[in-house]
Amino acid sequence: MHRSEFRRLDQQVGSRSQKRPIAYLEQLIQDSQELQYQRARMSQEPPRPQLDPATDTAARQSEEAGSVIHNHAVGETPWFQCLGSTALPIYISEAACTAFATRLCQSLRGPDSSTPHLPRWRYTDESTLETLFNTEVQWPSLVYAKLLVKTALGHVNPAFHLVLRKETLDVLHGIYQREEFDNPGLKCKYFALFAVGEAFSTVYDTSNTSAMPGSAYFARAMSLLQIIPERPSMNHIESLLLLAYFCQFINRFHSAYLLVGNALRLSLSLGLNYNVPQNQNLHPVEREHRVRIWWSIYMLDRFWGSKAGFPVQIHDDDVHVDLPSSSLSDTYPEHFSDSTYQVATLDLARIVGNTTREIYTRKKSVESFLQREQKLLIQLKRWVQTLPDPLRLQADRPNSKYTVFLHLQFSYCVILAIRPVLLNLLICHIKNHSTPATDEVTPIVGVLSEACIHAARYCLKLCVEEWTGGSVAIFGYAFPVYLFSSALVLVISSLLPIGNPKDIASVDIAAEILRVLSASNSLAAKDLHEHLQRVCQCLKERRDERTFPQTCEEAAPLIADPTVQLPLEDRGPSPVPGSSIEYRALPTSTIVDPTSPYLTTEMTLHNPLLQDFLSQPAVDVGSWDAPEIPNDFDAAFWWTGTLTTHLILPNPKMEAKYTYSFFRVSKTDNIHAAAQKYRDLRLRALKASPKSFASTYELEAAFSDAEWINRLIVIDREVFICAANPLNGETTDHHAADWIGQVTLRGPISQTDFALPVESGQPDLKTDAEEERWQMLSLFTLPEHRGNGLGGKLCKEAIDYLRTYQPTPRHIHVRLMVKPENHATVKLYERLRFVIVGKCTLAEALRANGDSHLLPKDTSGSIYTDRAGLIMSFHMQRS
Repeated sequence: MHRSEFRRLDQQVGSRSQKRPIAYLEQLIQDSQELQYQRARMSQEPPRPQLDPATDTAARQSEEAGSVIHNHAVGETPWFQCLGSTALPIYISEAACTAFATRLCQSLRGPDSSTPHLPRWRYTDESTLETLFNTEVQWPSLVYAKLLVKTALGHVNPAFHLVLRKETLDVLHGIYQREEFDNPGLKCKYFALFAVGEAFSTVYDTSNTSAMPGSAYFARAMSLLQIIPERPSMNHIESLLLLAYFCQFINRFHSAYLLVGNALRLSLSLGLNYNVPQNQNLHPVEREHRVRIWWSIYMLDRFWGSKAGFPVQIHDDDVHVDLPSSSLSDTYPEHFSDSTYQVATLDLARIVGNTTREIYTRKKSVESFLQREQKLLIQLKRWVQTLPDPLRLQADRPNSKYTVFLHLQFSYCVILAIRPVLLNLLICHIKNHSTPATDEVTPIVGVLSEACIHAARYCLKLCVEEWTGGSVAIFGYAFPVYLFSSALVLVISSLLPIGNPKDIASVDIAAEILRVLSASNSLAAKDLHEHLQRVCQCLKERRDERTFPQTCEEAAPLIADPTVQLPLEDRGPSPVPGSSIEYRALPTSTIVDPTSPYLTTEMTLHNPLLQDFLSQPAVDVGSWDAPEIPNDFDAAFWWTGTLTTHLILPNPKMEAKYTYSFFRVSKTDNIHAAAQKYRDLRLRALKASPKSFASTYELEAAFSDAEWINRLIVIDREVFICAANPLNGETTDHHAADWIGQVTLRGPISQTDFALPVESGQPDLKTDAEEERWQMLSLFTLPEHRGNGLGGKLCKEAIDYLRTYQPTPRHIHVRLMVKPENHATVKLYERLRFVIVGKCTLAEALRANGDSHLLPKDTSGSIYTDRAGLIMSFHMQRS
C-alpha cells in the first residue's frame, strides 16, 4: 500500500474493515493515543509545531493508527543524538550493538521513562593525537623494529592480508642498512606496523591509565598522510589498512571507516576489484597480493560496518576479482597465509553486509521480514555446512584461536540477524504484563528466538574458553563485542518463558571479563562495559517492579566455566510440543563431543521446525503464522521516539491453534468422503503452490468424483494425510478434521519398472525376492500450517507403514526424486536418512512417479533429457 492511503484515519479503517474486527480497530486507535503520549515524553524527540487541540488530536490519531497498520508511514526520520549546542548530531544505527542495548533498556523501563543513548566518549580524541603529532618519534632499533613487525604480522588475523610478510621484513632490513629513514611512504607503513605490534605486545596491567600502546607511532604515521596520491601505490593502500586496523585499539570507529573507505576508493582507481589480464607482465606474487589486499578491504568494510552500523561502501555487483588462490599459499608460504581462512571469512563478511542491508535497512522492501530472515539464515547455514574440515571446531584437540574467532564471528552473525525478533518478543511479553505459557508463542518466532539464545550461549562459552586459555589480546574491539552482544541476548533470555532465568548469571561472567579489560585500559571494553552495566541496572529495576520466575541472585550460571555444559533439564520448555531444539538426533559432526548436550550455533540451525522454515519457497514464507512479526516489519523502524507497540499486536485471524494427526487413507472405509477431502486438499495445494506440481488446478478441478475415488483406491498407491484439529474441537474422526498435508507411496514396484539407465548412477537393484521397492512422491503441506515439522512427520508415517506392510521380503528400498537446487528439501530427506545415489531426467521422474501420462509425445527436448534431478534412496530392514 502507498503511504497516501493512510493519511486519514477513516481511510485506514476503511482499508482494514474486512481484515480486522471493529474492536481491534478501536484498540488500535487507543494504542495510537498512548503512543503519542509516550512520544511526547521522550527527550530526544524534536519539537512539534503547535496546533490547535482539535487539529492536533485528529492528526495524532491519523499518524499513529497509520504507524500501527504500516510502519513506513511515519518514523522515517533516522535516529540522531545531540551532544551539545555546537556539535553536529551523531547518527545512531539500529544495527550497532550499543543501539540494541539502548533499545533493550527502553523496553525494560517502559514507555514512561526516557532512556537516552549513551554516547561513545571513550576513544583517543583529537587533542591527544595532536599532542602526539607534535612529538618527535624516532625509529626504534633494528632488533626492536623486527620484533614489533613480527608481532604485528603474527597476531593480525590471517584472514586479513595487509602486507607481503617476507618482503616487509626484507625491506625493513634494507631501510636500516641504507639509513632510508626519511622516506615518508615507507615511514608511514612501518610506523603503522610498529603501532599494531606495540598494541599486541602489551601485557595485562590494571593500573595502566596512560595512552594506548602504539599511539605515538600511529599519530606519526597519520601525519604522513597529508597528500592523497593521484597515482596510489600498493604501499600507500597497505598503510591505510594498517592504520584502519589500529583504530580498533583506540576505539575510533569513524576514523577506521574513513581510512577503509579511502583504501577502497584508491583500490578502485587501481582496478583491484578486477583481475589483471594474463598478458600483463605481473609476477604471481604481485598478482595474488592485489587480490588479497582487495578482499581484506572488502572484509574490513563489512565487519566494521556491522559493528558500527554503517552501510557497505561497495556492492557485490561491482566486484569481479578472483578469490584468493590456495596454490599460491602453498607455493609462496613466506608471503601468504593459508587462503582457506580468507575465503571463509570473506564469505561470512558478505553475509554480514547482507544482514545490515536486509534486516536494518530503511528502504521499503518488497519482501516480508520473515522472507529476508529466511534468506539470511539459509546463507549462514550453507556457510557453516561448507566449511573445510581444518576450519571446523574439533572436540578432541586444541583449536587455533583464529578458527575459534571465525566461529565467534559466525555466532555473532546469527545473533545480529535474529535479535530483532527476540527483542520484539520481549516487548510483547512486557506489554502483556504476564508470563504466558510458552506454547502461546508462535512456533516460528519461538524457534528463531531459541536459535538466537543458543547462539549467544555458545558464543559466550567460546569467549570464556579463549579468555581462560590466555588467547585474548587486551585491546581491540572484536572480542569485547562478542561478549557484549551475547550478554544482551542472555539478558532477554532470562526474562522469557522460552529462555532460562539462569542465563542472567552467565551475563555476570561477560560483565566481569569486560570489567577486567576495562581496567587494563581497553577503550572498547570500557565503552561496552558501561552499556552492559546500565542494562543490568534496568533489569534490576524491572525485577523490583515485576514478579519474574527467578531472581538474579537465585540463578546459577549456565556457563560458569568452560568445562560446564548446558544441562537439558535446565532449559525452559519449547515453544510447541515436538519442536524443541533439544533433541538427540542432531548431526553434530566434529563440532563438539557427540555425547555433550551443549548446542553449538551450527546445531541450532538444524532444529526441525527451523529446517522446515528454511526449506519453504520464499513466496510461501509470508504465509507463516507469525503475528508477532507483521510482513512490513523492519528493524530500522521499531523506534520513533517511543515503544512501538504496533510490532506486537496479534493477528486475530491466526489465533487458532491445532493438533495434528497422521494416517493412511483407507481404500474401503468412507471412500466417498475421503475422496472429497482429498480433492479439496489437492486443489488447495495446486492453487497455493502451482509451481510445485507438474499438474494444474484447471486440469484437476475438472476431474469427476469417480476419478478422485480411483486415485485413492488404485492398487499401487498408498496416500498418507496430515489432519489439523483445532484445540477446542479435537475429534478422532479423520474425515471431520481439516486435511492439510499429504505424501504418497507408489509400490511395490518390480525390479524392471524400478530400473533406470546406467548413466543415472543408480546402484544395481536386488531381485524382487530380496527387496521390496517403493517410490515416494507428492509431499506437500498447506502454507498456513507450515512451520511445525509436518513434512518430516508425514514421511515417517509412510515409512512406518511399510515396516508392517507385509512380512517379506525383509529389505525395503524407498526412492524419491528431487530438484538439487532445493537445498533445504534435500536436507530434510537427508535427516530422514535418504542418501543421494544418482541423477535423473524429468522424463524418468515422471515415469517413476506413475505420471507418464503427463509427458508429451515428443520428449527429446533438454527439459526432459537433462539429468538435473537428484535420486535419493532409503533402505531399511523389517524386524
